[in-house]
Amino acid sequence: MEDIDMAGDDATTGRRGPLAGLRVLDLSAGLAGPYCARLLAGYGADVVKLEQRATPDWTRACLPSVPIGTAGEDAGVTYLHVNAGKRGITLDLGSAAGVRLLHDLIDAADVVVECRPESERNRLGLDRESFEGRHPGTVLASVTDFGPEGPYASWLADDLVHMALSGWMAVQGEAGRPPLAAGGDYISYLTGQVAALGVVAAVMAAEAGGRGQVVDVRAFEVAVTSQLYDTVAYSYTGRKRPRRANTAGQPWVVLPTSDGHVAAASSAIRAWDELWSIVFGPGSLPRAQWPPSTTPTVTAICAY
Repeated sequence: MEDIDMAGDDATTGRRGPLAGLRVLDLSAGLAGPYCARLLAGYGADVVKLEQRATPDWTRACLPSVPIGTAGEDAGVTYLHVNAGKRGITLDLGSAAGVRLLHDLIDAADVVVECRPESERNRLGLDRESFEGRHPGTVLASVTDFGPEGPYASWLADDLVHMALSGWMAVQGEAGRPPLAAGGDYISYLTGQVAALGVVAAVMAAEAGGRGQVVDVRAFEVAVTSQLYDTVAYSYTGRKRPRRANTAGQPWVVLPTSDGHVAAASSAIRAWDELWSIVFGPGSLPRAQWPPSTTPTVTAICAY
């Protein structure tokens, strides 16, 4: 199959992709906001990351780190991962002159991505009312933990807190043992993905109507809505899904073998039949037993 170039070149930056020509100013730090901007860059947008000289993005110091450039400087691989494909500048945002330059940069941008606390957002003129009044045609993506209003508006949280508070951990792990967090910053990355999708939708709306929009993305809401079916099932039944570790209602297991591990999954009747035939032999499971119990299947696979 031939690759399709979804958009032409941006003659100014040389970038290619469906978002070529889109100018993004990334004021965020950490994971979610920078990953949003990194995704936009991956689709061709010209992304400029702005860091404060006195307090650069804290992920620069995350370990492990690797040498970058020719000045002997190190940067954390996390920083490099979520900021790939961007250009970078520094600015003193503690001065009035720096704030004026910031808004000059915003005037030249189509999209701004930020994740600052409310007090800092207000000081810089990045609150919704100020931003829409001064930059009516620009899209503002505000990526925060709990949003700009409500009892948790001033709170900060990391992925572990979001997993615990949203219910993710309630269904992760083994029965009879403590709840288990996912092994990584998945909420932050999911939040970045949701924000990038919101930015694209807002850019399309701005192109059609001439006005920018504020894309308000909250990591806690992403954590709640990105669970599987648990919140929907609970709203109907009032029952919580039990923790089953690597098993589900059908063979969905990770099992030890002599040379590592094997993952076995089967969710449809035909797949049940094929798996059962491999383990027990063809025709070994009567149709009356559909769906069969997980336990004997797991036991048989372990002994296979």
